[in-house]
Amino acid sequence: MPDTNLTVYGRTEDARLLRFADLTHRANLIEIDFDAETGVLLADTLQIVRRLVEASLQQRREITRLRRRVAELESTSSPVPPFSIEKRSRAWAVLDQRGELVCLALYKKGAFEVVRRLSERSGLRRTSQAPTVAPLSQADSQENCRLS
Repeated sequence: MPDTNLTVYGRTEDARLLRFADLTHRANLIEIDFDAETGVLLADTLQIVRRLVEASLQQRREITRLRRRVAELESTSSPVPPFSIEKRSRAWAVLDQRGELVCLALYKKGAFEVVRRLSERSGLRRTSQAPTVAPLSQADSQENCRLS
């Protein structure tokens, strides 16, 4: 039965909404049955279907927003190997090729571990790209000697 012939109290979009929500049997009742009780039942069903359609549209908008956010996050730059390690006050800084700070580690061993994991993630072999360690200043080397 074509949708153009459907009339529910003068409204054809109600039956189309019911068909959209896979409630075809209810849409067919709209065409056939004009009983008052059935009309009330169908009106309640239509309200539910309208709310479901609105919720579906809101979910689609939210999914679209989240997809855009994921695309933005994927387009942001990640650390560029090779990495270097340098001493900064009491911590060790891991820097990428552009000189941007990747992380601060309390111990030199932790900084090397970060470099190792980032290199693995970026697909570099450990042997080919060893991190460069900035030379310690004289004050830092004296401080290390006192601590030893």
